[in-house]
Amino acid sequence: MASKGLLLLRRIINCPTLLILTAMVLITITLMHINGRSWPISDPPRTVSEPPNDQQYRDIDGAKIRVPADGTNEDFSNPIKNPILDWENFFDYIEKSAGCSNLKMFGGRSGKIDGSKAVCLDANVAPTPGSCIVLSFGINNEWSFDDAMEQYGCKVYAFDPTMDEQAYLRGSNIHFHPWALGGVTGVANFRGKNRTIYTYRDILKKINEEKSVIDYLKIDVEGYEIDFFRNVLNDDAELLANVKQIGMEIHTRRSTTIRDAIWSQIRQLRSLHFSQISSLPNMVGSNPYKFENKTVSRGYEILWVNEQFQGN
Repeated sequence: MASKGLLLLRRIINCPTLLILTAMVLITITLMHINGRSWPISDPPRTVSEPPNDQQYRDIDGAKIRVPADGTNEDFSNPIKNPILDWENFFDYIEKSAGCSNLKMFGGRSGKIDGSKAVCLDANVAPTPGSCIVLSFGINNEWSFDDAMEQYGCKVYAFDPTMDEQAYLRGSNIHFHPWALGGVTGVANFRGKNRTIYTYRDILKKINEEKSVIDYLKIDVEGYEIDFFRNVLNDDAELLANVKQIGMEIHTRRSTTIRDAIWSQIRQLRSLHFSQISSLPNMVGSNPYKFENKTVSRGYEILWVNEQFQGN
């Protein structure tokens, strides 16, 4: 063993390159020892449920949001730049509301939530009887809300591509169209029938209400309506400046893809000065399910109010 060591030493001495490399290694080890340093050791593996060491929680609009512990400011109005992946935050957020001093339910049957919509009747944001305009997307032959808003004194535009109906006037002031709302204008098949899909801007043009204040926008956010929100929030956000209230029905299901889209759109609405005024679980049939030991609903009725009208 000693003879092998001497042989290796002679080879190092006789080879200048090896001699230099060996010297550099010895110097490096000596300096690290003197400075009390050691070789870096990788962090142990972490389970998905464990929060990263460099993050903490901050309360944002009533929801616990995970943010860097160094206190750096993130642009929470940008859901694409700063996605929130903790779904307990999602349900905590949508179940909170800012409140309305005069909240009334319109529509529905036998006291059930399904079919009824919350409308805020506070000053400045309440629909004005005789001149109010309601856009109602998604009917499914449940007309109680639309009938109630007509009786209140509003002009109602109702849309549903799945119903076996052509355009017609229901009652004296409910204008039905078999159109779908989507992110692009085109044609799609609904229950065996080809129906036209229009963007929100194109629908406003078709009904000649592009410049009008929309007192209430009722929408069931699923399918093509998700594309509508993506389109209007990203490309035509200025159109929402003329909307006083949005009655939104969301379907969380167990699909993270759907919830990702809804979560993003909710945060964009907040950035456009819409306040969440009311949130009611739509407990229809065997609707509730367990999520992280919390009973949640597959559907929520959320009311948004445009803060810019509240200040008028």
